[in-house]
Parts: sequence; C-alpha cells; structure tokens
Amino acid sequence: MREKTLKEILAKPYFDNADKIDDRIALIQKEISFGVPMLLKPIYDIQLPSNMFLRFIEIGAYKPVSRKMIELNIPRETAIFLSKAYFEGYNNIEQNLEESILQRLKEVKDSVNYWTKVQLEQII
Repeated sequence: MREKTLKEILAKPYFDNADKIDDRIALIQKEISFGVPMLLKPIYDIQLPSNMFLRFIEIGAYKPVSRKMIELNIPRETAIFLSKAYFEGYNNIEQNLEESILQRLKEVKDSVNYWTKVQLEQII
C-alpha cells in the first residue's frame, strides 16, 4: 500500500535470501494483497463502508495517480515508477484525472525505457 516496488520490498534489509524470492512474492500476492482485505472486509463493510483502505492494500497503491494508472491496466510496478518519475505534483488532481494521466504519458513516452513503452502502447 505504501507504493514500494517489489525490488524495494525484496531488497536488504527487508529480505536477504535470494533463494526464496518466488516464495516471498507468492506470499505477498496471496496473503497480503488478497487475504488481509478478505479478512477485514466484513468489518469495514459494517463500520466504514466507503473507506478505501482495503482497496489500497489490494492494489498496493494509495496515491490517486498510481491507482488510476493501475485501473487503466498499467502494471503496478510500472505505475509506481511512472508516478514517482513523472507525476510528482499530479497526485492532487481529482478533476479529469484519467485525461491528465493519458496526456502526461503521451508527453513522456519517448523518455521511458523500451519495456515501459511496451506496457504503455495499449493505453496511449
């Protein structure tokens, strides 16, 4: 939820056993991204039905720009990278957020690496 990339999560001192990276990623996806929200959902449905906290845990992002990019089917890691690199100051835009993101992505598409361009081709 804190918008840390998998590289940051799996790096020392958080995780120092390279042999178990696949196990750690599976744990993050199964238990944290899926399990914790499912466990807490009944409580939130009763106490705070409009709270977005569980959704933030599921998608691993809380900033509006990062969340919107993930909703546009940009992979989480790429969305977090783009948000940090090209969208500082855009996180408070609520009006026409999707339009603003797409316009900014068009502006920066030539400055991103090949893999990021491939991931953005279907969106812009």
